[in-house]
Amino acid sequence: MFRLSAFRDALFLHYSQNSKTPVFPSQYNSVVSADLTPSREEPLLGDISISRPRSRLTWGIQVPGDSEHTVYVWFDALLIYLSGIGYSKASAGSAIGWPADLQIIGKDILRFHAIYLPAILLALSGPRYSELAKTPPSELLASPSPGLPGRLLTHAHWTVSQAKMSKSVGNVVDPVQSMDKYGVDIVRFYLARVGGRFRDDVDWSFEQLEKHSKELQSLLGNYLLRVASARISATAAKGREQLQDGGKQGEPLHPLNAELALAAAALPAKVKRNMDNLEVTEALIAVIDVLKLANKVITDIAPWAKTCEPSVVYETRQTALFTLRVAGICLRPFIPSTVENLLDALGLESSERTWESVATLEKDGGEERWKERDIKPVKLF
Repeated sequence: MFRLSAFRDALFLHYSQNSKTPVFPSQYNSVVSADLTPSREEPLLGDISISRPRSRLTWGIQVPGDSEHTVYVWFDALLIYLSGIGYSKASAGSAIGWPADLQIIGKDILRFHAIYLPAILLALSGPRYSELAKTPPSELLASPSPGLPGRLLTHAHWTVSQAKMSKSVGNVVDPVQSMDKYGVDIVRFYLARVGGRFRDDVDWSFEQLEKHSKELQSLLGNYLLRVASARISATAAKGREQLQDGGKQGEPLHPLNAELALAAAALPAKVKRNMDNLEVTEALIAVIDVLKLANKVITDIAPWAKTCEPSVVYETRQTALFTLRVAGICLRPFIPSTVENLLDALGLESSERTWESVATLEKDGGEERWKERDIKPVKLF
């Protein structure tokens, strides 16, 4: 018998003293809090048996010295984390990669990871059971070895026709087939764009995959080709010469370009804030919104038109290249291969491709967008 109940107060303290939502999304944090909070209607957190009769579980690991019982599969499974980090009594203080800053789990195994696993970890370095009742919860949490995971990201399920995927039912989507058809980056983008809120089950839809594939191709791929066209590049070169001769390079010429430059400079901070809050979908929406604005700006200004002043064409092109660089770096975790091709097309140095190079643009001003670049009209998708 594992005395799970003896660790309730320590676990409650662990989760309540975390400055951020320790289990995200908050709906799952409420589930954990309810399990750990005493209630008049329900008993306190109960102890659990860590063995099962072999007659009920024939394939499990045998309990040492007892051929009639096997180890409870979840108790065994959770200890695999410790095996993975090389934990042993001899190396308890030198485990690599643990504790995890963020542990990602499915909603149906929340209890095992939010309650059972940290209790097991506390038991490994805590006092004997006879002394547990005398040990303050804060003392148990002071220096557990191995340590407890920082936060738990609990995700809902992907479904098909509102039903959970099941091999026995035969409704499992093969991601490899989708990647073969659309490419790895497009499938990654779709999974994050549609499933990155984590709160509710999401239905896999090939129609939605197609929709978001076209969205990315249009807003990013086609935008690059429009900006890099020979006509716009040639006219922009004339506009640069005019501005340089007049000493006005860097002055805003069109309010739409000024609006886009501000939105692009503010984008990294928005993306970081959403990612820090584990709002993956919202981070991607922020990028998509800037790309939608960018496409609208270039359409409204129409730098390919003969009536558009060369100086405006130049500023529009430079603002577009600035926007592509920032949006590309923000999209890098989601579509890495595509972004590498984009950054190559923009002719960026390695130092200009880092998150740090765009993280402070909102404070540093818009000087970056006036840097001359030799770009290539590359097809990204």
